[in-house]
Amino acid sequence: TLLGHIVCKGGLLVNLPKIQAIIALSPPKNLKIMQKFMNFTSYH
Repeated sequence: TLLGHIVCKGGLLVNLPKIQAIIALSPPKNLKIMQKFMNFTSYH
C-alpha cells in the first residue's frame, strides 16, 4: 500500500478501510469549509 492506495499489476486501487471516514463526511456547506477540506486532504 502507498498513501491509502493498493499498488497492483493493474494500477492503483483505493484502500476502502482507509477512506471510510472521508466517505462518511457530509458535503461542505460553503466555500470556506470546502477550502479547509481541500487543504486537509492534499498530500503532495
